[in-house]
Amino acid sequence: MNKYIRYFNIFFIIILLSSCLAYPRFTIQRGGRYHTVRRGETLWRISQIYRISVDTLVKVNHLKDHSNIYTGQKLYIPYEGRIIIIDEGQRDEGSKEKNETPDLMGLKFIWPVDGKISSYFGIGDNGGYHQGIDIQAALGKSVLAAADGFIIYSDVMRGYGNVIMIEHNNSVITVYAHNKKNLANYNTRVKKGEKIAEVGMSGHTTGSHLHFEIRIDGEPVDPLKYLPRHR
Repeated sequence: MNKYIRYFNIFFIIILLSSCLAYPRFTIQRGGRYHTVRRGETLWRISQIYRISVDTLVKVNHLKDHSNIYTGQKLYIPYEGRIIIIDEGQRDEGSKEKNETPDLMGLKFIWPVDGKISSYFGIGDNGGYHQGIDIQAALGKSVLAAADGFIIYSDVMRGYGNVIMIEHNNSVITVYAHNKKNLANYNTRVKKGEKIAEVGMSGHTTGSHLHFEIRIDGEPVDPLKYLPRHR
């Protein structure tokens, strides 16, 4: 009997090794959420919201056609804020700061809220990577759109609390997080300086402030390179 069990184990190991050689290897971290596709959304736009690649969305959701998604469809987002599927040695490059300042094609931002910067872009004292800046402000203070654009996200996101994201053109997105209340609705146009939210403490935070990001082609960049000189 033991001999048969041993043969079975050997056979199982051979099959397992064969499958690993035949297909790319994936490393999947725990956590994630489902995103319900809204009218007019594309995989590219969804990938920009969650900072994961379109290929990742296709693989984890077993999509055959990149363009064939429909309103109401639920897509699994494996982990917010980073690419968590690693295929054949590929790594997430989203946390690397660009050496140069990309051209924004004439796009000019204003400060989304006045206040003291409590946390800057880049590697913090605790070794973690901060993808934007934190601006201290009183609870309930108005959060303004930094430039004209469309609301592509107005909802809750793990860690970020109440979040609004504005798409300003085909490559630039701004993120406004930890809001007390989101005032701008999804898929609406907003003007520069328009009130879109209120400063809050939602998500993982220890005090009232606005977490503000600028993403270019899905990559976070230092907002201070694009905002007017801080007063």
